[in-house]
Amino acid sequence: MGLVRMFSGSSVGETPPQAPNPDPKRFKELRRYAGLNSAAVELVYEGCTTYEGRKILVFKGPSPLSHILTQPLGVDPHFSDSRAGAHPFARFEPTAIGWRTACRLVDSL
Repeated sequence: MGLVRMFSGSSVGETPPQAPNPDPKRFKELRRYAGLNSAAVELVYEGCTTYEGRKILVFKGPSPLSHILTQPLGVDPHFSDSRAGAHPFARFEPTAIGWRTACRLVDSL
């Protein structure tokens, strides 16, 4: 029993701690890249600990990025079918390679 518990990482009935979800209204823009039919943006969400709160998001469609970033509901970095506000079409790892890949996607759309 002791060995199983030692290697399992948690006791029976315990749930692992979860990283806080980003607050869609509490973010700072780091950079943006706009194309004809899409745009990429890198945001830092306050209080989010995964990747230090950094998210690289790609939005497609005719809405200008300035409109997306000032939505009353904020910018939720999660994918959604909801029609309430704009949601990202794609997300990339917040690294130099992730940013270059997001910009290449924007150029290709």
